[in-house]
Amino acid sequence: MLQRELLPDLPLVASIARAGFDVVGPFNRVSQAVSWMENDLPDAAVLDIALRDGHSFDLAGELYRRNIPLLFYTSWDDLELIPIGFRELPFLEKPIHRVLVAKLLSRMISDRQVVETREHELPVGSSVPALPPASS
Repeated sequence: MLQRELLPDLPLVASIARAGFDVVGPFNRVSQAVSWMENDLPDAAVLDIALRDGHSFDLAGELYRRNIPLLFYTSWDDLELIPIGFRELPFLEKPIHRVLVAKLLSRMISDRQVVETREHELPVGSSVPALPPASS
């Protein structure tokens, strides 16, 4: 879980945990999530867009390439600022009831749902270092 503000999102963390998931994080920096992913991979991801050290789009692209279900839980409401390749992914605008986030996350994991997007529209990131290949 990657969220800019940790305290306001603690109820969301608790809701996701009550739904039976082990929550990693929440991280409030992209660099923290990237560092964690050097040794492990999540089953799914809940991402805010604007974080303490930048935007999460590069990380979202890496998760997508690894076929990891993800959704954005954010207060961003201007689609023009979101890269075209990500506009088909689930965006839940804050504040939305945290139980709905947990239910959608559960469904995405059980279906291994990764919304199809066009690879050439994903942002190529220079701010997020390349991650090692997923281990089998």
